[in-house]
Amino acid sequence: MQVKYGPYSPSRLEVANCPHRFKLQYIDKSIEDEGSLAARRGSVVHETFEEITKAWLIEKPLDWEQVRKILTQKMTHYLVTDDSAQKVCIGAAKKYMENPPLNLDTVLGTEEQIAVKWQDDKWVTCAWDDPDAYARGKIDLLMIDDDNIATIIDHKTQMFVETADTFQMGFYAWLVKQAYPYIESVRTILHFCHPDINFYSKSVHWTQEDIDDNIELIKTKIDIAENMTEYPAEANHHCKYCPIKLACPRIQRLRRKRLPRGAIKGPILSAQEAKKQAEVLTVLEENSKEVKSSLKTFVEDIGAVQLPGLEYALVTSDSYVVPLENKKELIEKLGEYGQNPYSFFEFSATKLKKLWRTLDQKQIEEISNLIEPKKSTSFRSRKI
Repeated sequence: MQVKYGPYSPSRLEVANCPHRFKLQYIDKSIEDEGSLAARRGSVVHETFEEITKAWLIEKPLDWEQVRKILTQKMTHYLVTDDSAQKVCIGAAKKYMENPPLNLDTVLGTEEQIAVKWQDDKWVTCAWDDPDAYARGKIDLLMIDDDNIATIIDHKTQMFVETADTFQMGFYAWLVKQAYPYIESVRTILHFCHPDINFYSKSVHWTQEDIDDNIELIKTKIDIAENMTEYPAEANHHCKYCPIKLACPRIQRLRRKRLPRGAIKGPILSAQEAKKQAEVLTVLEENSKEVKSSLKTFVEDIGAVQLPGLEYALVTSDSYVVPLENKKELIEKLGEYGQNPYSFFEFSATKLKKLWRTLDQKQIEEISNLIEPKKSTSFRSRKI
């Protein structure tokens, strides 16, 4: 079962959601994805977690100074120079040291590379760079217990929360079953290691029947990627990270239709050009507002709108309000606890989690009695 543009991984198949980018990146090979800041930040976190986990496995845990040195080396290597990204890397490492995965004694591998190919009418494992490899993936943390149940933990540095039944996790479950055919089933868990989230998701159980369904979907996606003859640009949740987004045909068509005549491309070299670009930005922003308003109305009336891997929907989230009669007391108590009270007239769930980390149990109870929960709904895009 030979493939022209493989070996395929979940990320390569996600690129194929936009045939235009897939053609340039994997068929013509005229572009190379050098990685966004988010991707480089993820590499730092994953590789640091690998070092921390390996030290646990040999019962020689690293102290914070050792971990900080590893982080510094990784951030230097991946050029993670942004303050906010550095804070996420540092915070994620600290939280991982405080909150390791359960059952570390069952760990079989960390950053485990699995590649498979079709040989002698069956799937067999092969070298990562085997030219005949059909599919491959890197498992952040792989465990197999005494009941022959495999557990896959995948570290996520993003803020949004999804369940562990994604296409990527199904792809990994199938790979693990090919590499270790004796296992009975596979569990997948997402570890949201962003320091503002820091939790392990509920596990998803993949039976043999589920895994058989996965390979049918995987093969279908690969067949489509292999046999496409037209390569239009299609919007999906990777657009903001796309290495060719400024040259995207869809963007170019929009620019030709919407932008004022004489719009400047490239660096601004004069005040006149700067004014032109300001006009361009104004047009784009106004059109964006108009489109967003129309789309929001449609979603409110009809329902969510989906693109590959992306959904525009009304999303309900937890928030908290301060009743007017409690505001004075809240200001006084937050001041006593060393907090800026004027930052907390509106509490999001994220803001409340940050506050709870600085207070003791009694203080948390006192603040909880002064605020009231509410549900807030907003129109936005989210990954699916």
